[in-house]
Amino acid sequence: MNNWMAKRLLPHVGHDISCVTYGDSEDPSNVCIECDECGAVLVSASDFDTDMAGDYKITQRLRIGGRTLLMGHNPEDTEAPHLTCYQDVDFVGFPRFTEAIASDDYLEIVELFSQRLQQQVEAVKQQRTERGLPFAALTWEHCRKREPEESLVGKLVILKPTSLVPEYRSADYQLGYALGGFGCKPGAVGRAVFFEELYSGKRSRWDIGDILGIADLDKLPEWARARVAEHEKEANKQ
Repeated sequence: MNNWMAKRLLPHVGHDISCVTYGDSEDPSNVCIECDECGAVLVSASDFDTDMAGDYKITQRLRIGGRTLLMGHNPEDTEAPHLTCYQDVDFVGFPRFTEAIASDDYLEIVELFSQRLQQQVEAVKQQRTERGLPFAALTWEHCRKREPEESLVGKLVILKPTSLVPEYRSADYQLGYALGGFGCKPGAVGRAVFFEELYSGKRSRWDIGDILGIADLDKLPEWARARVAEHEKEANKQ
């Protein structure tokens, strides 16, 4: 364990500590180790050097379709100074680099980077085709007023477009039910909001600051109102 990490964790020995993923579990906006007893963030992804992939200085970084593609350069490596790889997270939730290819041929690395990028573009296109929905973001005008003492639990909420990566800034990714979390309470100091996407049913965790507001059903697209009706019908069966 790194010395700086040990210094942060040792004072909390004996406490319940959790690894918390913010945003989509497969496409997290941040990953932290937090103390459940005091709420302190002990370690986060921002503590790691974001400019390096191992011994390679990152020269290009592009995230699309839930994957981050990198190119890097290490002038001290005379045999393979150029690198391309993917960046994801390990089982704890911190950065790791996978499917790395290094070469002394810069054009070879650029070509591979481009091929991987195109694969991600095609995957996003395919996903949009399968969903078959308009690509349009929801804004404040699609929200209703939240009452001062109103909890978000069980409400259909809208994620801020800016909390999503550009290719997912549309209503089918923004709309979902708030299932729980301390951030759902009115005036709560907690942050977590557990979210179930209306379209897919996929669950994720977001920060209360990522929530735009409670959806106004009368202002939603027709497909969304139909999904809400289906959801309510299933809930009434239980």
